[in-house]
Amino acid sequence: ICATHVAESPELFVGPEEAPSDEPKIWVKGWFPVLFGLSRIISRCKLDVRTRALTVMFEIMKVYGSHYLSQWWVDLFRVVFRIFDTKKLQSMHNEQERAAWLSTTCTHALRSIVDVLTQYFSVLQGALIGEMLQQLEWCICDAGNEQLGRAGTECLHIMVMNNGAQLTDASWDLLCKAIARMFDRTMPNELMTFGQDVSEGEEPKTTAAQEFSNTVIMKCVTQLE
Repeated sequence: ICATHVAESPELFVGPEEAPSDEPKIWVKGWFPVLFGLSRIISRCKLDVRTRALTVMFEIMKVYGSHYLSQWWVDLFRVVFRIFDTKKLQSMHNEQERAAWLSTTCTHALRSIVDVLTQYFSVLQGALIGEMLQQLEWCICDAGNEQLGRAGTECLHIMVMNNGAQLTDASWDLLCKAIARMFDRTMPNELMTFGQDVSEGEEPKTTAAQEFSNTVIMKCVTQLE
């Protein structure tokens, strides 16, 4: 309702002294408060509420994104990418809460971001392709969550397949370097040295062995994707 009101009544967000050459105040007074409010709900509420808020936020982008200027998109995605913020993950109470956030909210957000990027690619390519590739790399290589890693690989594939024909030479360069870097970082090189630091007849420590197993499995899954 709020987004519809902003879209249908832009004159309400124009100051009486605003010059035609100024950047429209509708972003600061209208669109941004609505979208930022939804982002606050996403970061603070329980799963069912934040999932609904996430769906609504991206639906607003898809329906009304044609009204946004390039700089507005940059400001908006700075807010959206906070969903993946490592400081937020570190502040969570336990590993179970962190895993739930990564596998549900982050995965949902990542897929929705790629949908929006594809829909408005001609506008967003120059402003956001680099940050998008960095975010995908984090999801695939650094998040430590198999489901989000799979989603990251899938989203990278979708982004390239849907938008490859529109990529500029500079974007292709960024993309190829990012893919090469991700491939190298997810190579399970640990298998080459497994067991070398354990004496003959000695069993590996359970915690270390489990951590090793999880790391290798995640990298193998990513490579297979």
